[in-house]
Amino acid sequence: MENVLVIAYGNPLRCDDGIAWQAAAEIRRSLPASAQVICVHQLTPEVAENASRADVVIFLDAAIGGEPGRVACRPVTAKPGELRFSHHLGPPDILAICERLYYTKPRGFLLSIHGTSFDHGEEFSPAAIHAVPRVVELVGGLVGNLLREAGTQELSSRF
Repeated sequence: MENVLVIAYGNPLRCDDGIAWQAAAEIRRSLPASAQVICVHQLTPEVAENASRADVVIFLDAAIGGEPGRVACRPVTAKPGELRFSHHLGPPDILAICERLYYTKPRGFLLSIHGTSFDHGEEFSPAAIHAVPRVVELVGGLVGNLLREAGTQELSSRF
């Protein structure tokens, strides 16, 4: 695994909905230079082109509900079935586009940051701000584990 893409999405003008962009700024400083970090307002089909060039895609997004400040991480797989393009896609849709249009299958993960305020504004809630270091830690750990896993597989394929 060489190529990691982090896609932070949300609206930075809707308080906690923009927390993924804040986390992306911190993550950008901590990942290897080969990793790419992008921020978008929403996931659109155009994002799949970047994702198709990655071995691993990590999606960052704010979540409504749940315990404020909690960070959830889960694997994401391509959405089965027919492709339907719209103005709003989810991570499974992006991975499905990668498979069907670009013939690639990057591994996917979604990190959701549970926020409390999604009003108009640029101020983050204290819970969302306190979650950012946890997101950076989780992404760093995830990338580190994937790199170790890839190294082990590379070694075992040589023998």
